[in-house]
Amino acid sequence: MAVTGKASVPPYIELTPEEMYATDADGEPGRRSWYGRLVSTSGFIRDINRRETYTQIVIGSKEMPVLVSVPFKLTDPLPPEIEIGACVRVRGVGVYAAVRDEKRNVVTEVRDIQVRTESIDGVSLLTPKQFWTAGKVGAVIGILVAILFLAVGLIHRARMRDRIAADAVRRERLRLTSELHDNFQQLLAGCMFRLGAAMGKVGKDDIGAAKQLELLRDSLNHTQASLRAALWGLTEEAEGPAALTELFRYAASRMPQWEGVVRFTLRGREREVARQCSGALLLILQEAVGNALRHGHARHVDVVVDFTDTALIFGVQDDGCGFDSNDMPPAGHLGLDSMRKHAEGLGGTLTVTSEPGKGTSLTVRIPL
Repeated sequence: MAVTGKASVPPYIELTPEEMYATDADGEPGRRSWYGRLVSTSGFIRDINRRETYTQIVIGSKEMPVLVSVPFKLTDPLPPEIEIGACVRVRGVGVYAAVRDEKRNVVTEVRDIQVRTESIDGVSLLTPKQFWTAGKVGAVIGILVAILFLAVGLIHRARMRDRIAADAVRRERLRLTSELHDNFQQLLAGCMFRLGAAMGKVGKDDIGAAKQLELLRDSLNHTQASLRAALWGLTEEAEGPAALTELFRYAASRMPQWEGVVRFTLRGREREVARQCSGALLLILQEAVGNALRHGHARHVDVVVDFTDTALIFGVQDDGCGFDSNDMPPAGHLGLDSMRKHAEGLGGTLTVTSEPGKGTSLTVRIPL
């Protein structure tokens, strides 16, 4: 009998790996009719094993793997998209091994699930391999956490080294301060005492010698004041008030001769000033007030700190005897040169105006 026409291809049974491993209420594999039938399933490729005459591709989860057998020789290159991590759909004949309990005549387990395809065309790509997998994300996070802990450890160690170095510098600074105070300050005090005795023995007619001794006294006074300011700057107390005006008031409280004479005024909104700058301005303040009291015999000294948008203006005004500013600096007066060098060292300027009998005004302008 002649047979004509085409045989129709039966439809594929769509199954998930979980459905392949399931059993029904009767103890038979779920949808039992799929054994030896055409099935279609999908999943991520977990492994690829190349054999001499065929290739095995494992898809699905670790607990429910599906082995896909493809008649694809080892010498045949796999398509580049077929790689571990890609999601694929496979179509072929489904088979499995059923573990049966003979006493109860029921299937207790389904295993060794396979899909056998006719060719590599039975494996089609759904989504390519993702670059950022959970493992890679975890590894990157682990590396970042390790780097963070390493950085924190390095910063902590660096701070400890800085703290140890700062403590060593502080101890050395205090030792130097003590030696300077005990040796040079006492030496200067002895020189001032002997100088006073010598000035008492100079005759009234010896004007030249008296003038030289006065100049020497002024130089010693300036040296003693500068050394006292430097000693104060080297002590722990110099690390006290951070605000400039508070630092000035703190320094004034250490000068008994300033009490009731020096008045401070702040203008504008005070801003942070570098320690180097505030230290130099403190030396200028001490020198300016000292000059007003020693040379100008002032009864009142007004100190004004003015913070503008672009500059810090620091002024000292006294009501002393004054001098002719056209002849500035007076002969032998070391203080004005010292103050001017401090101001210029901060990138600023210092101006002094004075008239005999009208006091003296000193202004320092430092750009912010």
